[in-house]
Amino acid sequence: NASTGAISGTPTTGGTSSVVLTATDSVTGQTSSTSALSLVVYPVLTISGPANLPFGILTQAYSGASAVAAGGSGGATLAATGLPAGLTMNSAGAITGTPTALGAASVVVTVTDAMSSQIATKNYTLTIYDIFKISAPTSFGVAVVGKGFGPTTAAATGGSGTNTWTASGLPAPLTINAGT
Repeated sequence: NASTGAISGTPTTGGTSSVVLTATDSVTGQTSSTSALSLVVYPVLTISGPANLPFGILTQAYSGASAVAAGGSGGATLAATGLPAGLTMNSAGAITGTPTALGAASVVVTVTDAMSSQIATKNYTLTIYDIFKISAPTSFGVAVVGKGFGPTTAAATGGSGTNTWTASGLPAPLTINAGT
């Protein structure tokens, strides 16, 4: 505002500007100017990635993800709440550790930039699955040539619960149903 000296508005781009302020006395015509003053406009702080957090496996080391901050002054720190038991996030955004509990966790990642006084958050779901293993059959019993065999149903525990099956070494013409 030329009559009050108030500087205001909404910056549309980030960067550094060199600003010289000049005031003119409206009665005497005298002027006074500052030396060049630096005005820094920081970009909006965001969490730019990842889009999703990769799943983890119970009791196996997790190092699958790092949250990435964008914008701000470049000196942001990251933190997370709601991580599955056994996992932590360092201030650079890396999630590491060994999960000790199963299930889907609602994780909130927060980035804080003290220099630009900005805070941004992003919500994620991080799922920890159990170790996947075949639980049945433990034996096949016997088969007789010319007589029907089975069905013997294979089963697995852990993982996501969606399994595809293959079998090698079955005598002809025995087969496995890939979807059971």
